[in-house]
Amino acid sequence: MATTFLQLTNRVLTRMNEVNLTSSNFATATGASSLAQQTVNDAIRMILTEEQEWPFTISNISQTLTSGTNEYAHSKDLVDWESFAIAMPNLVTNGDFTANITSWSTITTGTGTAVYTATGNGRARLTSGTGTAGITQGITTVAHQKYRVRTKIYSGNVSLLIGTSSGGSQISTTTLVQTDNDRGDYSDVTFTATTSSTFITYKLLAINLTSDIDQSICFEDVTPRKLEYKSYNQFLAFYKALTLQDTSDSFREPTLVYPTADLKFGVYPIPDKEYVVTATAYLYPIDLVAFGDTTVIPDKFTQVIIEAATMLMYMFRSDLEQGAFTRDAYRKGLGQMRSQLINKNTAMRGASYFSSSESSSSGSYIGWAWR
Repeated sequence: MATTFLQLTNRVLTRMNEVNLTSSNFATATGASSLAQQTVNDAIRMILTEEQEWPFTISNISQTLTSGTNEYAHSKDLVDWESFAIAMPNLVTNGDFTANITSWSTITTGTGTAVYTATGNGRARLTSGTGTAGITQGITTVAHQKYRVRTKIYSGNVSLLIGTSSGGSQISTTTLVQTDNDRGDYSDVTFTATTSSTFITYKLLAINLTSDIDQSICFEDVTPRKLEYKSYNQFLAFYKALTLQDTSDSFREPTLVYPTADLKFGVYPIPDKEYVVTATAYLYPIDLVAFGDTTVIPDKFTQVIIEAATMLMYMFRSDLEQGAFTRDAYRKGLGQMRSQLINKNTAMRGASYFSSSESSSSGSYIGWAWR
């Protein structure tokens, strides 16, 4: 159970031999009690700013790029600019079935049914009964473009029909085989679109069958790749002028990402259609306010918050001796947090290519050396 703002504050007050607060008087605290609340928030901020990449502050970016727009706002405190990657968007709507099977049309005959089930994280359940059962959805495609459909199923085999009409199989029919009912089975099927509208259908074609569709996604069959990072000055010097030119080279799949002066991120070339960009980012939480608020810092490191807050209380009281003692305890706890939560490889920091003309029994050599 997460430690609350009230519990953190009272632990600091106990350290300082002060009267504890309750949920009733927490919001109207004054004097030492109010100071303890403030030092708890100050301590949390201290810990968060000691490292830039605490894993409990991860709040990733996922942005759909719009054709003709190359700069996008984000609300993150820190962005890992080397983590940006670009992929094609998912064309299926409600393919996770988290709450219902809306956006899908049902196709049934006889006593067949196609319904939502809350099993797992939500699925579409097909039961053929004495007839057939299926669900279908139309997506927008480009003729002659290759696409990939990825499906996760449980409970039984199901047929994947891809066609140019609702429930149709003009392009392909594939049996998706289910073998692992505990973890489910993923299947990938590729197809080449023939028109601007393609239908994806999951169907049980024989009687007395059951299958759960857990996930369905479809995207252009293009391999996701990393975006190259450029500084804002590099963008201005080498690419900014190109964005002002109305040429085919300026409008295509982006290959690089850069930070803007107004804390956005930009991509170049300018997107010629929809893409999805993802990146690792970090978001520092707002201060605790209500007595039941909890911090993102894991409970096992609550003591580090207490040591830091107590240190600040002693400093406010000008008790330098006790302040130094609790500071040492805080620094030790912080070091344990770093060693357990942040994986830093200090043995290999990078690689340099070297060549040598020095003679030896084996002659000259070239290669890689770690530094």
